[in-house]
Amino acid sequence: MKRVSAILLAVVLSVAFITSAYSAEPQQEPAEAGSIAPTVITPCQQAPWAKYRRAVKRAWRYSVGGYGGDYHAGSKPSQQTRQRIGKMRRQCTSEQRQAKMWRHVSRRKQQWRFHRYIDRITVYGEWVIPPYIVACESGYNYRRWNTASTSYSRASGAYQDLRSTWLAFGGGRYADVAAYAPPWAQHIVNHKVKLGQGLGAWECA
Repeated sequence: MKRVSAILLAVVLSVAFITSAYSAEPQQEPAEAGSIAPTVITPCQQAPWAKYRRAVKRAWRYSVGGYGGDYHAGSKPSQQTRQRIGKMRRQCTSEQRQAKMWRHVSRRKQQWRFHRYIDRITVYGEWVIPPYIVACESGYNYRRWNTASTSYSRASGAYQDLRSTWLAFGGGRYADVAAYAPPWAQHIVNHKVKLGQGLGAWECA
């Protein structure tokens, strides 16, 4: 009899334990019919590459016109604009993408500085000397050779530089003679010629 009572007591205690444990668990309310799951909001979105390039191009503007030697550069972008571009570069992008975007803006800024320098030294529109001198010397032709001589050292280029003059003022780093150099190189060298010898260096002055 005592054994049966012990078994019954054990069963009662087990049922009581299971009931108390179930009642302690939090009960979840059933979802309402037609309810919409909450949307996960991301902190930011990755800046598209094309959008970033357009922003950089608008900030660091430059162009070339005229006979291919009329260089222009826009004003330096404001600090607010530069900060906005930097934020686009850092926004939700991988380190590899950030490095690519940084290289792109660095090259653009370098080109802008170059165009700005050429724009600054060409104080006569496209030229570093008055245009009437250039028109008389070469007819604005960057590839013009002086036909009065057949020597390789004869004057050439838009500014009609003798080879000796061209090399003396650093033109050798761009080309062997002026006629083979790009327009921007002829501007740089002849800016030095003007500073060193004045406008008297040209016969048509």
